[in-house]
Amino acid sequence: MTIMQAVARKNTKPIDVLESQITSRGQTTIPASVLRTLNLKKGVDRIQYQVLPSGDVLIPRKQKKENDPIIGKFLDFLASDIVKNPQNLQALPESLLYRIDNITESVDIGNLDAPLSDDED
Repeated sequence: MTIMQAVARKNTKPIDVLESQITSRGQTTIPASVLRTLNLKKGVDRIQYQVLPSGDVLIPRKQKKENDPIIGKFLDFLASDIVKNPQNLQALPESLLYRIDNITESVDIGNLDAPLSDDED
C-alpha cells in the first residue's frame, strides 16, 4: 500500500504523514489537521485524488471555478442597455451573414453543450 500525502495548495513540501482507517464501505475520515491545512469546510468544500506515476496519491483542495467578474459585468451592461435602448438593436446586413456563412462553412463546432476536455481549457 502506498503512503497518501496531503499537500497544501501552493506548498511543495508534504505535511506530516497521518493515518486514518478505511471502513468496510471504503470511506475514511480526513484528519482535522489536514482539513485545517487545506482550509476545508465540512459539507462545503471538495477534495480531489491525484494518483501519481509513483503510486502516491495527492489530495489537494478542489479549486472552485470562478466567474470572470469583468465578463459578468460587461454582459450585465449589455443586457441592461438592450432593455433600456431596444431601438439601437439592428439586424446584421444580409451580405455580412453570407460572408460569415462562407468563412465558417467548413468549421466543425461540435457539441456546444459538451464539457471541455482538459486540453481545451
